[in-house]
Amino acid sequence: MKSFNPWLRRSSVVILGAAGVVLLLYSEKNEKGAVLPAKLGEMKLAQQLSGEAAQGMIDHLHHKGVTPQENFIGFYEGNGARSPLGQATLYVSVYADATVAKEVDRKMAQRIQAGNPVFGSFKEVHVAGQAVSECMGMGQVHCFFSRGSRLYWLGVDPPVAQRAVESLIRSLGQKGP
Repeated sequence: MKSFNPWLRRSSVVILGAAGVVLLLYSEKNEKGAVLPAKLGEMKLAQQLSGEAAQGMIDHLHHKGVTPQENFIGFYEGNGARSPLGQATLYVSVYADATVAKEVDRKMAQRIQAGNPVFGSFKEVHVAGQAVSECMGMGQVHCFFSRGSRLYWLGVDPPVAQRAVESLIRSLGQKGP
Protein backbone atom coordinates (compact mmCIF):
# COMPACT_ATOMS: atom_id res chain seq x y z
CA MET A 1 0.00 0.00 0.00
CA LYS A 2 2.98 2.34 0.52
CA SER A 3 3.71 2.33 -3.22
CA PHE A 4 0.09 3.37 -3.91
CA ASN A 5 0.20 6.47 -1.69
CA PRO A 6 2.87 8.36 -3.70
CA TRP A 7 0.97 7.61 -6.92
CA LEU A 8 -2.26 8.78 -5.30
CA ARG A 9 -0.60 11.97 -4.07
CA ARG A 10 0.90 12.75 -7.49
CA SER A 11 -2.42 12.04 -9.21
CA SER A 12 -4.25 14.27 -6.75
CA VAL A 13 -1.79 17.11 -7.36
CA VAL A 14 -2.18 16.76 -11.14
CA ILE A 15 -5.99 16.64 -10.93
CA LEU A 16 -6.18 19.60 -8.53
CA GLY A 17 -3.73 21.57 -10.68
CA ALA A 18 -5.78 20.91 -13.82
CA ALA A 19 -8.96 21.91 -12.01
CA GLY A 20 -7.27 25.13 -10.88
CA VAL A 21 -6.24 25.97 -14.46
CA VAL A 22 -9.78 25.33 -15.71
CA LEU A 23 -11.24 27.54 -12.96
CA LEU A 24 -8.71 30.30 -13.73
CA LEU A 25 -9.54 30.22 -17.45
CA TYR A 26 -13.28 30.19 -16.68
CA SER A 27 -12.88 33.16 -14.32
CA GLU A 28 -10.89 35.13 -16.91
CA LYS A 29 -13.51 34.41 -19.55
CA ASN A 30 -16.32 35.55 -17.26
CA GLU A 31 -14.42 38.70 -16.26
CA LYS A 32 -13.84 39.69 -19.91
CA GLY A 33 -17.42 38.92 -20.91
CA ALA A 34 -18.98 40.32 -17.75
CA VAL A 35 -22.24 42.20 -18.19
CA LEU A 36 -21.84 44.17 -14.95
CA PRO A 37 -18.70 46.27 -14.56
CA ALA A 38 -16.64 45.69 -11.41
CA LYS A 39 -16.67 49.43 -10.66
CA LEU A 40 -18.77 52.48 -11.42
CA GLY A 41 -16.62 55.50 -10.71
CA GLU A 42 -15.29 54.89 -7.19
CA MET A 43 -18.09 52.48 -6.28
CA LYS A 44 -17.44 48.75 -6.32
CA LEU A 45 -19.82 45.97 -7.26
CA ALA A 46 -20.98 44.65 -3.88
CA GLN A 47 -23.68 42.18 -4.95
CA GLN A 48 -25.21 40.92 -8.16
CA LEU A 49 -28.29 39.05 -9.29
CA SER A 50 -29.04 37.32 -12.56
CA GLY A 51 -31.49 34.87 -14.02
CA GLU A 52 -34.89 34.41 -12.40
CA ALA A 53 -33.93 36.46 -9.32
CA ALA A 54 -33.07 39.52 -11.44
CA GLN A 55 -36.07 39.03 -13.71
CA GLY A 56 -38.41 38.71 -10.73
CA MET A 57 -37.04 41.83 -9.06
CA ILE A 58 -37.34 43.98 -12.19
CA ASP A 59 -40.87 42.73 -12.88
CA HIS A 60 -41.80 43.41 -9.24
CA LEU A 61 -40.56 47.02 -9.53
CA HIS A 62 -42.86 47.47 -12.53
CA HIS A 63 -45.78 45.59 -10.92
CA LYS A 64 -46.00 43.45 -14.08
CA GLY A 65 -43.93 41.26 -16.37
CA VAL A 66 -41.82 43.55 -18.53
CA THR A 67 -38.47 41.81 -18.80
CA PRO A 68 -36.91 39.58 -21.38
CA GLN A 69 -35.43 36.22 -20.32
CA GLU A 70 -31.89 37.50 -19.58
CA ASN A 71 -31.44 40.16 -16.87
CA PHE A 72 -28.71 41.30 -14.50
CA ILE A 73 -28.71 43.58 -11.47
CA GLY A 74 -25.61 45.02 -9.83
CA PHE A 75 -25.55 46.75 -6.45
CA TYR A 76 -22.65 49.20 -6.06
CA GLU A 77 -21.28 50.89 -2.95
CA GLY A 78 -18.66 53.56 -2.40
CA ASN A 79 -15.94 53.00 0.16
CA GLY A 80 -15.72 56.62 1.28
CA ALA A 81 -11.92 56.56 1.72
CA ARG A 82 -11.13 59.15 -0.96
CA SER A 83 -14.48 59.69 -2.56
CA PRO A 84 -17.98 60.53 -1.40
CA LEU A 85 -19.97 57.57 -0.27
CA GLY A 86 -22.53 56.58 -2.81
CA GLN A 87 -24.77 53.79 -3.85
CA ALA A 88 -26.04 52.71 -7.22
CA THR A 89 -28.08 49.94 -8.76
CA LEU A 90 -27.50 48.93 -12.36
CA TYR A 91 -30.21 46.98 -14.18
CA VAL A 92 -29.34 45.33 -17.50
CA SER A 93 -31.91 43.55 -19.67
CA VAL A 94 -30.83 41.67 -22.77
CA TYR A 95 -33.37 41.68 -25.61
CA ALA A 96 -33.58 39.61 -28.80
CA ASP A 97 -31.87 42.31 -30.83
CA ALA A 98 -30.88 45.99 -30.90
CA THR A 99 -34.18 47.06 -32.50
CA VAL A 100 -36.25 45.67 -29.63
CA ALA A 101 -33.94 47.19 -26.96
CA LYS A 102 -34.08 50.58 -28.66
CA GLU A 103 -37.89 50.45 -28.87
CA VAL A 104 -38.24 49.60 -25.18
CA ASP A 105 -35.84 52.46 -24.37
CA ARG A 106 -37.88 54.88 -26.51
CA LYS A 107 -41.19 53.85 -24.89
CA MET A 108 -39.79 54.27 -21.36
CA ALA A 109 -38.52 57.73 -22.23
CA GLN A 110 -41.90 58.71 -23.70
CA ARG A 111 -43.81 57.51 -20.62
CA ILE A 112 -41.54 59.32 -18.18
CA GLN A 113 -41.42 62.49 -20.28
CA ALA A 114 -45.23 62.57 -20.51
CA GLY A 115 -45.49 62.67 -16.72
CA ASN A 116 -44.89 60.05 -14.10
CA PRO A 117 -45.67 60.01 -10.37
CA VAL A 118 -42.29 58.47 -9.52
CA PHE A 119 -39.87 60.09 -11.99
CA GLY A 120 -39.59 63.75 -12.99
CA SER A 121 -37.18 66.32 -14.41
CA PHE A 122 -36.72 64.27 -17.57
CA LYS A 123 -34.02 65.33 -20.00
CA GLU A 124 -31.89 63.81 -22.73
CA VAL A 125 -28.14 64.21 -22.46
CA HIS A 126 -25.03 62.93 -24.22
CA VAL A 127 -22.35 61.26 -22.15
CA ALA A 128 -19.15 60.16 -23.89
CA GLY A 129 -20.99 60.03 -27.22
CA GLN A 130 -23.90 58.01 -25.84
CA ALA A 131 -27.47 59.39 -25.87
CA VAL A 132 -28.79 58.96 -22.31
CA SER A 133 -32.24 59.64 -20.86
CA GLU A 134 -31.99 61.13 -17.37
CA CYS A 135 -34.59 61.77 -14.69
CA MET A 136 -34.91 62.16 -10.94
CA GLY A 137 -36.85 59.91 -8.59
CA MET A 138 -36.74 58.34 -5.14
CA GLY A 139 -33.79 60.55 -4.18
CA GLN A 140 -31.60 59.34 -7.00
CA VAL A 141 -30.55 60.24 -10.52
CA HIS A 142 -31.76 57.65 -13.03
CA CYS A 143 -30.01 57.25 -16.38
CA PHE A 144 -31.09 54.80 -19.04
CA PHE A 145 -30.09 53.94 -22.59
CA SER A 146 -29.81 51.04 -24.99
CA ARG A 147 -26.60 49.72 -26.48
CA GLY A 148 -26.90 46.89 -28.95
CA SER A 149 -29.41 44.36 -27.61
CA ARG A 150 -28.97 45.56 -24.02
CA LEU A 151 -31.01 48.11 -22.09
CA TYR A 152 -29.20 49.77 -19.16
CA TRP A 153 -30.88 51.58 -16.26
CA LEU A 154 -28.68 53.12 -13.58
CA GLY A 155 -30.16 54.51 -10.36
CA VAL A 156 -27.43 56.40 -8.50
CA ASP A 157 -26.98 58.85 -5.62
CA PRO A 158 -26.66 62.44 -6.94
CA PRO A 159 -23.13 63.23 -5.61
CA VAL A 160 -21.61 60.35 -7.58
CA ALA A 161 -24.02 60.21 -10.54
CA GLN A 162 -21.91 61.92 -13.20
CA ARG A 163 -18.81 59.82 -12.55
CA ALA A 164 -20.86 56.62 -12.33
CA VAL A 165 -22.63 57.05 -15.68
CA GLU A 166 -19.39 58.11 -17.39
CA SER A 167 -17.66 55.06 -15.93
CA LEU A 168 -20.48 52.77 -17.08
CA ILE A 169 -20.33 54.06 -20.64
CA ARG A 170 -16.52 53.82 -20.75
CA SER A 171 -16.76 50.23 -19.49
CA LEU A 172 -18.92 49.36 -22.49
CA GLY A 173 -16.21 50.40 -24.93
CA GLN A 174 -16.82 51.91 -28.34
CA LYS A 175 -20.42 52.52 -29.28
CA GLY A 176 -21.79 49.52 -31.11
CA PRO A 177 -24.68 49.16 -33.55
